Order: sequence, then structure tokens, then C-alpha cells
Amino acid sequence: MRHRFTPPMIFATFAIAAASGAAEADLVRYTFSFEGAVGSLDGVEFVAADASFSLLAEVEDIQPGSPRGFNVTPGSGVVTIDGASVEMASAFVADSAVWTYSDPADGLVIGFGLYVPFENLTVGTYDGPLGWNLATPFSGAAIAGDDVLRDLVDDGITTVAGTFTISSYDSTAIEVVLVPAPGVVGLLASVLVGRRRPTRRRA
Repeated sequence: MRHRFTPPMIFATFAIAAASGAAEADLVRYTFSFEGAVGSLDGVEFVAADASFSLLAEVEDIQPGSPRGFNVTPGSGVVTIDGASVEMASAFVADSAVWTYSDPADGLVIGFGLYVPFENLTVGTYDGPLGWNLATPFSGAAIAGDDVLRDLVDDGITTVAGTFTISSYDSTAIEVVLVPAPGVVGLLASVLVGRRRPTRRRA
């Protein structure tokens, strides 16, 4: 008898793999996005752009922060302008951190900045859960914006192609996703390939 890999079976396999990936994920990606952004990269200006920067960190590196919060030093980062991406300078990333704190009065505050010299490149209050631990997937818009740009206006983010700055934007948000462990992705691929092998029909 010929067995077909039906859509429900595909869905079930992906659901199991997704659940396993979330449980076994060892990386987390933070993306700060800006719609209608005005800024520059290496002195070349852009306007009305979809700009963002993303940071990839190890989940196990997340530490309790001050007060009522968490922080993590990322391992790598990229800047993206209208779909074109460039890597952040490794020394810049190594000296940086994503951090958070929250309470009922202030809400959820998320920032990104440098240790030396100490400066916050971006700080915002986001529509998200109080006590967020930097390791749980979440996305939300900034709901208080006076400090969102902070030193991103003047000092900016150092990339291999020059300094990236943003001076204004229409809206901004953050998205946090877990990156599945490579072993889970490989297992899913092998399951799909194995199940899709054709079988012989009886004469």
C-alpha cells in the first residue's frame, strides 16, 4: 500500500519540530525597526526608509540586571536599510548590551547601548509584558518615544561599512524571536526527506 505524506501529517511534524526548537533554542534575535526612517550610513543619507538593526545573543548569556530587569551582550549584529544589510563591527558588538527593566509605573523599558563609554543608543517604553526576561519571544511597538533615539542620532552604530545613524522616524517597534538549535533543523529536514521517498506499487 502506498502511504502519502498528507498536509495534516506535515503540519504535525512542523508543530512538533517548532515546539522542540523553542524548547532547545540556544540563540535569541532582537530586531529594533524604524519605519519612515531618516538617517545615514557612512555619511550617505537616506530618507523615508525601512531601517532596522538586529542583534543575536546566546540565551544562556542573559543575566539579571538592575533593577527588576535583565541584560545580555550579543555575539553579532547587522544593520538593514530597505532590505540591504551590513554587519556591525565586532568590537562594537562586544562592547554593547541589550537591557530591560519594568514596573507598573514605567511599563516595559528596553534599551541598547555601550559599556565604554557608557551610553544608551536607544531607549524606549514598549507595549509588552512586565518582567519580560529577554528570552521569551515577543513583539511590540514603542508607546513612549522621547528617548527612543538617544545617542543613535549623533554617535550611531559602528558597522564594517561606516557609521549608521537615525535622526527621525514615523514609527518604531521591537521583535524578539528564538532561533532553533541547528540540530532541530537538521532533524526536521531528514524527517521530511525520509517520508517523501517514493514507494513502489505492487503489480
